[in-house]
Amino acid sequence: MADQSYSAPETIAQAKTPARKISRDREIDALKGGASRYEVPVDGARGLLVVVWPSGTKRFVLRYVSQSGERRRLPLGDHSKAFKLADAKKQADIHRATVAKDEDPAADRTKARRSARTGETLDELKDAYIKAARLGLHGGRQEPRRESSLDHDSIVYKAYIQPRLGKRRFNQIQKSDVLSLVRELLTERQLAASTVRGALAVLRGLLAFALFEEKIDSNA
Repeated sequence: MADQSYSAPETIAQAKTPARKISRDREIDALKGGASRYEVPVDGARGLLVVVWPSGTKRFVLRYVSQSGERRRLPLGDHSKAFKLADAKKQADIHRATVAKDEDPAADRTKARRSARTGETLDELKDAYIKAARLGLHGGRQEPRRESSLDHDSIVYKAYIQPRLGKRRFNQIQKSDVLSLVRELLTERQLAASTVRGALAVLRGLLAFALFEEKIDSNA
């Protein structure tokens, strides 16, 4: 999938969208993926949208106009139990305030993303994730992760994921590959189930980052 600059003019597909606005998390939960992605505005939150992907992923996006007159789209994170509508509204308020101060958060994020390209292999994706997570650009709540947590993820990745999948193209990793990894860790290496679950959490976090970066359509 081609990389999309978030500071570029709007490029969301012109799919039919629901006429109504949404104002509750349960209404977002009820949105279904269609043949193409579409967007639904949030009531009472200027410029805040929910973009719904064919996979069913729902992403909060803030639409605004920079002081230079450029129309921008700034992803805030995917809707989840950890990042709800109220969280997205708070983020939108913060970014609107920075725009009013003649800042351009979408353009700033684009510059940061260019310094943390995802590459093609899972190894390269992991390195890009670490760089992005230090800046809070990895998705979710958009907050930087602690260095100790990133160190732990790197250790888990090197020990359990890299030997089998590190050189694979991350956009070609399928559910069957993940299941094969689980079988290897449980049966051949005889690791504890809790250790395997930890490794899977790291792998899924990397693939969620690829999904956030629009490099894959779903998380294996």
